[in-house]
Amino acid sequence: MGLKKPRKFLVFFLLFIAICVAVAIIFHEVVVYTSNAYIRANWAAVSPRVKGHVKAVHVQNNALVKQGDLMIELEEYPYRLVLNVHKATLAQDQAQLKVTQVKYEMARETLKSVAAEFKLAVKKRDRFKELVRESAVSKQAYEDVETELDNVTIRLTQAKENVKYWLATVAEQATVIDASRARVALAEYDLSMCRICAPNPGYVNNMYIRPGDYAVVGEPMFGIVETTEIWVAANYKESHVGKIKPGQKVWIQCDLYPSRIFEGRVTSMGTGVSRTDRPQGALPYISPTIDWIRLQYRFPVRIKIMDTPPDVQFRMGADVRTLILLGSEKKETP
Repeated sequence: MGLKKPRKFLVFFLLFIAICVAVAIIFHEVVVYTSNAYIRANWAAVSPRVKGHVKAVHVQNNALVKQGDLMIELEEYPYRLVLNVHKATLAQDQAQLKVTQVKYEMARETLKSVAAEFKLAVKKRDRFKELVRESAVSKQAYEDVETELDNVTIRLTQAKENVKYWLATVAEQATVIDASRARVALAEYDLSMCRICAPNPGYVNNMYIRPGDYAVVGEPMFGIVETTEIWVAANYKESHVGKIKPGQKVWIQCDLYPSRIFEGRVTSMGTGVSRTDRPQGALPYISPTIDWIRLQYRFPVRIKIMDTPPDVQFRMGADVRTLILLGSEKKETP
């Protein structure tokens, strides 16, 4: 009887060791599990593009909005005044352009007239030159004709320079008008930005803006958590990531619905993480876990939630537990 108790203990011990080994094999070769996961969604921090006081608020916190829905109105009056000033300046510039174009056309007509006079003066000079050789006219008369030609030549040069001047002035005025139109367009843009609309469909989050608050350019006023795409971000140990492949089936348990299991599929795995917690933005940093002595780093795995039931609403940041079935990816048929 004394030998049976040690034998029973040995059997139970070996059975316990076998069960531990089987569990270890299952959780390393058949499935991989992590509780370091959470719900993710695209979201946008809504910030004004112009500054000013809040005139009206059209949405409430946690409200569902569609893309393009009006959410906040800023005071438009200062921007409307600026727009009117730029429109008036544009009208003045356009009127000045018309005056400049008229002067340019007058300069062209003057040039045509002087050019015709120049041709006649050249012909008259040539005729008088022959008459002087034949002694038909006096030398003084010929010199008077040459003086007249010189005067017309000077007037022709002046007329050409005048045409060039007014042509350049027209081009310069056209540039001024382009700049005025750009200022008008920018003023119209600033005026339109007084109406802050939803950039994407989703739920308004952290909205505590009230009429009378002052909006600062680029400073987030609230956020919108989009409803177009929701996924699970699961951080798996580096010893597991090499076995995870896109398409593998995932069982998901979310703390929002603790008694329900959801199905998912692996879509992608992170290809790099930061080794330090210094903010850099290019690579994600995930705190490593302590396994004995060596710290295992974790890599993000993106999991798509399949066929979300209509009565379920996942919320960004909720804790999730995931179990990936290794080898469950869909094989491509040759």
